Amino acid sequence: MSHAPPPSPARAPAPSRPRTPAPSHTCRPRTPSSRPRTPAPALDVQVTLPPSLRASADLVIQSSDGTQFRVHKAYLAASSRFFEDMFGDETLAFLNESREDKQLPVVELSESRYTLRTLLPCVYPGTKPRPPSLRVLRDTLVAADKYDMPSVRDSMRPHLVWPEFLSTNPLLVWAISRLLEFEEEKKIAMEALFELNEEELFALEMDGVAASDLAVVHLRRQQRADAIIRVVQDVLAKDEGDKTPANCYRPICKVCKRVPMWVYVWTKRLEIDARKRPTIDKLFSYTSLENARQKSPRCRCSPDLIMWDPKSFDDLKKIVEDSVQPVKKRKSSLRLSKRFATS
Repeated sequence: MSHAPPPSPARAPAPSRPRTPAPSHTCRPRTPSSRPRTPAPALDVQVTLPPSLRASADLVIQSSDGTQFRVHKAYLAASSRFFEDMFGDETLAFLNESREDKQLPVVELSESRYTLRTLLPCVYPGTKPRPPSLRVLRDTLVAADKYDMPSVRDSMRPHLVWPEFLSTNPLLVWAISRLLEFEEEKKIAMEALFELNEEELFALEMDGVAASDLAVVHLRRQQRADAIIRVVQDVLAKDEGDKTPANCYRPICKVCKRVPMWVYVWTKRLEIDARKRPTIDKLFSYTSLENARQKSPRCRCSPDLIMWDPKSFDDLKKIVEDSVQPVKKRKSSLRLSKRFATS
């Protein structure tokens, strides 16, 4: 026999809330996406300075994108002839008189904030910043020459041949060195370009590299390959085995007095490889000699293996290295700053 559950006690009805009259217009909640957007204020960047200088800035340098840097006129004038002339005439006096709010005078420059973040700390004593990228380094060096800041140029110049930059894009390093007439850095960058084959060369990023720069690099690679091939062909053109500065004791069969076939095979392979990658160390390797000797027929008149004397082979390599040394050119006296003045 089942029992029905007892009835639950009745609950009192909830009191009704008084209703407010609806407004005459509909209000939509303002979401973050519907809020009016205001341009973000430019960052006021304080260059890392010693504690004694942080509160004594008397000038604001503003970048092309609106970022402001608090600096000192005395340090800028001591590092740059451009700013020395600016602060010596009536330009800055006009800026000081035209500002009634007692704020620091502002000088606007055409460089980006990334360039100025690397450029401005170099006018102060202490550790100099490291350029974050090769493009920033290029823009910093160009700005240093533009504003006649030799101390900044000398501080940033060694960064060009850093292994990180040189291995990432030696073509851009060479183009920057050519633009600024840095002969030593240009030579180091060209040696790195010789280590690349054609596919690796054209796979490099070309942003910032002029077409004339690429044409000159391609021509130098061809000239170097031609010089290597010409010297080696001159060695093999000799009929006698006597030592001369040109033949370096070539391998000669003692019976027929001829150069073995594998030497010509190695020479032909060298011509092909030199066109692709004109680097001497890889072309003149004992591995390449052994590969040519193993894949070529032996001399019929002699069962013995004909070897190339190591000392003679190293002499040949030395002659080739001396023949491809670049000729030192006289540096032009025209400064890069004059190019900007006429552009």
